[in-house]
Amino acid sequence: MNPELAPTHWSLAHRVGFRFVCAHLLLYFAPVPGTAWLPLAKLLARHLFHMELTYTQNGSGDTTYDYLRVLLIALTALLATIIWSVLDRRRPNYHRLHGFVHAYLRYFIGLILMSYGLAKVFQSQFPFPSLHNLAQSYGDSSPMNLLWTFMGYSGPYNVFAGMAEVIPAMLLFYRRTATLGALIGAGVMANIVALNFCYDVPVKQFSTHLFLTCLFLALPDAGRLYRLFLSGKPVAERVFVPLLPWPRVIFGWQFVKVIALCLFFGFGIKSFMDGAPAKPKPPLQGVYRVVKMTLNDKHIDPKYVDPYIWREIVFGAPYRQSKEAGLMTIRTYGALQGGVYSLNFNLEGNEIKTNSGNIKYTPLPDGSIQLENEAYRATFIKVPEYLLVNRGFHWINEFPFNR
Repeated sequence: MNPELAPTHWSLAHRVGFRFVCAHLLLYFAPVPGTAWLPLAKLLARHLFHMELTYTQNGSGDTTYDYLRVLLIALTALLATIIWSVLDRRRPNYHRLHGFVHAYLRYFIGLILMSYGLAKVFQSQFPFPSLHNLAQSYGDSSPMNLLWTFMGYSGPYNVFAGMAEVIPAMLLFYRRTATLGALIGAGVMANIVALNFCYDVPVKQFSTHLFLTCLFLALPDAGRLYRLFLSGKPVAERVFVPLLPWPRVIFGWQFVKVIALCLFFGFGIKSFMDGAPAKPKPPLQGVYRVVKMTLNDKHIDPKYVDPYIWREIVFGAPYRQSKEAGLMTIRTYGALQGGVYSLNFNLEGNEIKTNSGNIKYTPLPDGSIQLENEAYRATFIKVPEYLLVNRGFHWINEFPFNR
């Protein structure tokens, strides 16, 4: 056995630290429902913080319940550490237990990184921004939506970012490459944590735990890495001793790896299908700008600033869960007062039927269209889609094009 891996006497701080980290991470990543801690969280909120906790699953990972859950896990891990330290105070080290915990966490983190990476490779996590998204101004966008638009714009960058997660995930599945995978994964997760904090994405707690777990997985080789890169001292070859050395068990682990990879590449195919357009292009797809408008048969200057005067209308694909033929986004001159709103619609004959009323639709000989309801009559011309869509890539730029 490698002398570096031989059972030695761990220091008291080493043993206590391992007990706490082991308990905390195993509790945090335990395969239990997300609401398993909810009853205790409600009691803690009521008696310690004097508040009534309400919780709904809405996609956010940084709710009040999530913070209370992390606090409860930390307190439980602390209590477990105290009891464990008293009952097991004579044990010199936890080499074998550390091996099992290390194996569980690297498989778990590997699968998580694989799922997120494939979702980026197939551009289902960050789809290309829709016309409705492009119709929204930067100023009206949330920081999270700005990040989603930035990431979704470039398919090649999605592949690059996704492979940066898939590669360390693959490396984590094998002990000989686990340290390299953990180091690369820590670097990738550090960037993701920074994005989540700086763009207010509500996955801060989960991504931070993934980052810290990658560091924990690399920690056993911290001394060897220091000697290799900083001290210039020779590093002995590492000898890996199987945790369960029976051939059948070893073969079983290889089988599990193959099944896991098949499942997650299947997830990647599903991600690709989810990222594909759900429906064909709706009628009238494109961006239209108003050139003439009347209100109650009275002509209105299109430049007249009024929060209810139409300025632009976008016909595009509907939201995935919608059963309607398309989605129309109307942008008014009062954008800063909330003058961007969307309606599901169906085009039937010469009428656009929406959930807030019908609009008469008339194509004009010059290629423009006329929309009319009880109060408004507006003429629109189709304009080129947004610059962000049409600009494209250029090898040569004689001048910076920054608008």
